Amino acid sequence: MNLAYFLNQYGIPLVMVNPMHVKCSKELDDNLPTKNDKKDALVIARLLKDGRFSYPRILKEVDAELWIGSTLRSKLTEDLTSIKNRIIRWLDRYFPEFTQVFPSFGRMALTALERTPMPQDIFLFLSMSGTLKMDVVQNKKVNMRVSKVLT
Repeated sequence: MNLAYFLNQYGIPLVMVNPMHVKCSKELDDNLPTKNDKKDALVIARLLKDGRFSYPRILKEVDAELWIGSTLRSKLTEDLTSIKNRIIRWLDRYFPEFTQVFPSFGRMALTALERTPMPQDIFLFLSMSGTLKMDVVQNKKVNMRVSKVLT
């Protein structure tokens, strides 16, 4: 529980003062751009006394849950993008041919990476089985073009 919800629970009103208004009001009072806590507190108290403040919107129930869900979704999207960029950077460094065969990260591409993460692994995999099978993903073999480009 953050401060706003705590104060709201006990019936204490919460107001906000715009930091830009504090800065402008401070310079109007003494015409000096200096900054210290004592001076800021005085300016904020004067703005509150004059009624130059706003009430924050405190989200409750469904609105709060939607806001939390939206925040979580944006964080997950950011993490997914970061992971994809790491994979692309790794592939560009160690396996540049991979993007010619698999232009996007579909199930087939991810299975190929899982079974053969390095180019040397493809030679080992092909020598053992003769073809590069992806039975788990699709019920067919990777076509010969894919095997030729990868080898």
